[in-house]
Amino acid sequence: MAVFRAGPWGTLNDPYQPRPPQEVYEGVRDFGVLDIGFYPVNVANTDAGGVWNAFYSVKVAECARPATLTAQSFFGVKILEQTSPEQCSAEYYWANPSSPFYGELRIRLAGSVWEYRQLISGLGFGVDTYLPIGINQTQEEYIIDPTGLYDQGYGPYSYNVTTP
Repeated sequence: MAVFRAGPWGTLNDPYQPRPPQEVYEGVRDFGVLDIGFYPVNVANTDAGGVWNAFYSVKVAECARPATLTAQSFFGVKILEQTSPEQCSAEYYWANPSSPFYGELRIRLAGSVWEYRQLISGLGFGVDTYLPIGINQTQEEYIIDPTGLYDQGYGPYSYNVTTP
């Protein structure tokens, strides 16, 4: 297996970037900090405990899913927020400000299907609807796009979900 080396301070696509900030390669700043984007390359020097002499950078991929959704519901139109945007979550949630006991909405990717659950746990009532895949839509496009008309399939409920 080939080992690719970005050098001396760049990325595989742009190998001649400027050297990273001094606090990074002198070890003053922790490599675990997400905003650095530069990581050491093991250049197999004889001095294993020495200062790293080369780095590569990583660009953090942006989440292709929207951060919020606007959804019709039996509570009216509500804005659902992504539960973990830093991890590009496939789940969105809204709860009644008084208490989730009085109403909550959840849209999530359940396996390979978008599911929209509306629940009033205080009444023991809930409705599940699902987003069908589009006619000309690939599975890859479907899993990053939770918008559309969620339908119960066998019942009277259907709700539209859009981006704000």
